[in-house]
Order: sequence, then C-alpha cells, then structure tokens
Amino acid sequence: ATDQDGFQAMKAKVIDEFERAYLYQILSTHRGNISQSARAAQKERRAFQRLLHKHGLDRRDFPAA
Repeated sequence: ATDQDGFQAMKAKVIDEFERAYLYQILSTHRGNISQSARAAQKERRAFQRLLHKHGLDRRDFPAA
C-alpha cells in the first residue's frame, strides 16, 4: 500500500464518522422526523434516507418525546 492509499482510507473513515454523528445529532434534534431533518441538513429527503440506511440509523430510534 502506498501513502496515498493510507490517506484515502483515513479520509473515508473520518467522513464516515462525521456523517453518522451528524445524522444522529440532527435526527435527535428533530425527534426522528425525516422531512424536518432532511430540510435542516439541506438534503433531499430521499438522499437523506439513503444516508440513514448507509449508516444503519432508523428514525424509530429517536422517539418523538
């Protein structure tokens, strides 16, 4: 493996960790509401749902109070 491979792998890992933490925080803020969360993240609802699926997050894990 080259140094570049190491950089790319670490970059991908950091981005992955950021995405998951961001999604978790925004879903918590909006109590699992996908539409509100997507709007706040400035993402299309479908793209937002794909990210949730990618990270194994379920809106039902964020109860609406």
